Amino acid sequence: MDKLKKKLSGGGYWLISISVLYIAFFVINYFTPALADDFYYMRHLGFGLSEEINSLSVLVRSITAFYKSWGGRFIGYALMVFFNIIPPVVFDLLNSLAYVLLVYLIYKICNLGKKSNLKLFLLVNIFIWLFVPDYGQVMFWTAGSANYLYPAIFALLVLLIFRKYTLESGNYFKSIWWVVPALLLGFIAGAGMENISGGMIVILTLYIIYFYKNKEKKIPLNLAIVSLYTGCIIGFLVLFFAPGNSARAGAQESVGFIFKCFIACYYWIFFGLGIFMVMLVLIWCGYKKFFTIKRSEMAQSYIYYIASILSAFCLILTPTIAERAWFISTVYGVVAAGMLFASADDRQKEELEKNSKKISSVKMISFIITVCGCIFCLVSIADTAICSYEMHKQSVQRGEYILEQRAAGNMDISVPIISYKYPFRSKHDALSGLSDITEDSSYWINQALAGYYGVNTITGYTQ
Repeated sequence: MDKLKKKLSGGGYWLISISVLYIAFFVINYFTPALADDFYYMRHLGFGLSEEINSLSVLVRSITAFYKSWGGRFIGYALMVFFNIIPPVVFDLLNSLAYVLLVYLIYKICNLGKKSNLKLFLLVNIFIWLFVPDYGQVMFWTAGSANYLYPAIFALLVLLIFRKYTLESGNYFKSIWWVVPALLLGFIAGAGMENISGGMIVILTLYIIYFYKNKEKKIPLNLAIVSLYTGCIIGFLVLFFAPGNSARAGAQESVGFIFKCFIACYYWIFFGLGIFMVMLVLIWCGYKKFFTIKRSEMAQSYIYYIASILSAFCLILTPTIAERAWFISTVYGVVAAGMLFASADDRQKEELEKNSKKISSVKMISFIITVCGCIFCLVSIADTAICSYEMHKQSVQRGEYILEQRAAGNMDISVPIISYKYPFRSKHDALSGLSDITEDSSYWINQALAGYYGVNTITGYTQ
């Protein structure tokens, strides 16, 4: 078992794991076509403006119009504009890197201050793959990743700083030169996305209360960390009180409160219960002395799980509940479980000697679970790549046909609706949970596609 552990934690295995992960995600990103909202932003028109975004002044006016008339996620909007200006392959490269960075930040928060643990890094990927609903909308869809994946990265950067600050008892992030950059980073993280930023602030606040009031390990606050926290609050207020939020809520059809409560519980059972069960097993094993979990690690795990629950159930207050909004609840839940696992896996030598048989059994079980999980995820990723390739091929053929018809003078065109022929779908592709064009030419995606290709109408039909 020790030899397996040594091999698994070696630098070569890290390089192979990250390379396989990056290449797999790049392939899926590359074959993911433009979908839904993407067709609006591919036209490079300012929001609510009739002019093309070709200068900084037009971009600022466009962001201002978006903030006033559609919502506070101006950072996500700016990213969507940027992602549709750069070449698609550059976005694919950046987006794949963003995912690797996301899971590494989750891993780092869980494992900070401990030895390198490739098994934990792989488990983070497995849990994210298993428990994030509408996965492809967050990871591969351009508009979705701009509004969910990237804001989550900024939030996790802030949380990693706080985690390191508390781990080093306030001896980190002390320089006065950090005050302004910290305020800016906090603002960006706070203004990212409602339940991502809200959950982050819950975690930061509980961190401050726990470590400032803890008699055993009281940690003072310095100016830079206060600036970071203040920036988060300011950014969240700017996001939350955007004039466009009420306008967007009025434009969306709201569902009943009781129904939203039911849906929230339903989502939690399918996407949150698995992580909760993992935590219960780890806590039970710690109680039975199979391994030791530090008290402070247990407390921080609870803090993250509280944020996971609150970031999920706060969606009840929104007009509608999109499954992809549960992404951050999964992320915070995985951090909560990962902290317990990392603490348990970092046992002292004395405990290994006392309970060598028990520890060896637990290590073997976790190793087998990790290997089986990796095999399942690789097969599922391959399924997703095949489905994405099907979407890509149909999208290219459809675009070529529209251009041919337009050149022939036909401005009212009928084209196939994208469909799946591959039978073994893992439903992690970007179109899962999204809509393509419909048979109604007045449907908003039909109109967006028609506007992008410069024709009057586009009508979809089922093949």
